[in-house]
Amino acid sequence: MIDSYAARNDPYFLRNGFETSGKYSFPLIKRQEVSLEKIALIPYNLTKSNDIKNADCGVHFFIDDYRFFGVYDFPEKAFARICGYKFLLSPDFSLYKEMPMWKLIENIGKSRWCGAYWQSKGKTVIPTISWAGSESFSIAAQGFRSQRPYSSHPREIAAHPLVPSRCDSTGLS
Repeated sequence: MIDSYAARNDPYFLRNGFETSGKYSFPLIKRQEVSLEKIALIPYNLTKSNDIKNADCGVHFFIDDYRFFGVYDFPEKAFARICGYKFLLSPDFSLYKEMPMWKLIENIGKSRWCGAYWQSKGKTVIPTISWAGSESFSIAAQGFRSQRPYSSHPREIAAHPLVPSRCDSTGLS
């Protein structure tokens, strides 16, 4: 239990250091200009510090969650690992229809927080949009301004009629 005032107000405990938006006050991932020409992506689990060979790649999180929990739990350590890449997609924490709504909201919030944190460190971030059925789509669309580009797992794009079908194999639209 955290009982000191300083510990309770630590920014890494509260995660409240960024501009927010929407009903759930998700940290805001701001619009950034990104060239979508010659996009190459590397999964987070294959990244490493000082990866000169893949420095022109973007980092994606379309992998099992356990492979990237550290980006939220240990943000400074994880950032040191990925800061040398060209751009970052916000993490794709899993969302399933079977999850209670609080867990869906938490995972979307964690994704938006990571994106806002990386932007505060000077990185270009493309927000990832994921949802678990129509009841979570409006929640998933919060925490970033209407913008392109954004990323989404191809299964999401195919499954929702409100998303334009103009996505290439990279998952970027």
